Amino acid sequence: MLIGVLALGCGTSNAGQPEKSASGSAVERTTTTVVKPVTTTVTVTTWTTSTTTAAPLTSLPIAGPGIQAEISVYGSQLIHNPSGIAAGPDGALWFTNTGDGSIGRITTDGVITSYRVVGLPPQSGSGVAAQLVAGPDGALWFTWGNQIGRMTTAGVCTLLTGQNVSFAQGITVGPDGAMWFADGNSIGRVTTAGSVTIFQNPDIHTPVGIAGGPDGALWFSDTFGTGSIGRITTSGVVSTFTGGDGYSSQVLDPIGITAGADGALWFTNGGGGTIGRITPNGVVTNYSSVDVVGSAYVGDLEAGPGITAGPDGAIWFVNGKSIGRIPTSGKVTLYASKDIATPLWITAGPDGALWFTNGANSIGRISTTPTAHVSMP
Repeated sequence: MLIGVLALGCGTSNAGQPEKSASGSAVERTTTTVVKPVTTTVTVTTWTTSTTTAAPLTSLPIAGPGIQAEISVYGSQLIHNPSGIAAGPDGALWFTNTGDGSIGRITTDGVITSYRVVGLPPQSGSGVAAQLVAGPDGALWFTWGNQIGRMTTAGVCTLLTGQNVSFAQGITVGPDGAMWFADGNSIGRVTTAGSVTIFQNPDIHTPVGIAGGPDGALWFSDTFGTGSIGRITTSGVVSTFTGGDGYSSQVLDPIGITAGADGALWFTNGGGGTIGRITPNGVVTNYSSVDVVGSAYVGDLEAGPGITAGPDGAIWFVNGKSIGRIPTSGKVTLYASKDIATPLWITAGPDGALWFTNGANSIGRISTTPTAHVSMP
């Protein structure tokens, strides 16, 4: 079955009015360009379906406080350099396979399916690219270089091309029911009908992650210079925040960003080795105090790209060769296992666990409500 995309009209307009940034200076008016979509619709096929179940390994506290967790890793020949991951409306986890240009699906009991998509070239060294999110239309939406894709749970993929998308990365659902994404030196918006809008502004430089905020705006990480956290309203008004001068409140090369249960935005400070928190009015706090859980070597807090809100009300993130958890009280716990190999992105699953893309050919799962109690070797 083919799915067409409705092409809406095009034009140019100025959106929003200047507003004050955190420093009190006026923000430039944003120019919004609406371009007519050029779409390619292809029907994808399933390679094969394979089932693999990893023996669960349970990380036990070494010393000090910590919550016991169970880590499982699912490896398969159908997984090739996985990057983004998101829970789908069908109760499975979906992920991007950047190594071979495919979209993967894994059920909570480990059944893996790979959908090879014509028109998706393999990507190398693109750990922050190729993200995906469940859209309000019941499909998965994803970024892939200069394309935006839509994958139904039945395996039908639509690629939107030729729309001034340069290098799309993070993607999220906005309060307006559209998907918003970080793109090159702009922020993009795509409706479920396939109409793309590109927001350009002098204060948007190199956006990577993006998330909906509690204030009805979109918040994004920007790695330009020492980095900043940006905010864009649905009408295109941009504000930027760089934090304070001290280590405890600086924004330093942020990558991933997510909304927390406490009404703030949380982000990975890649350049500072901390987890950052920013309130809707721009107050930044960094956290770096760590407890280690598990017998594998963890090292320092590295704060990789992936970060998400967990079902337990805490923030979960990837960290070198471990998975991190930070409650709103600010104490970081790192969960280590010899089976965690450079995780990239992480999401909350439908089973109450956290799922993450892991190394070259596996998907990981971590749960703080273990179903087995097996000591780590």
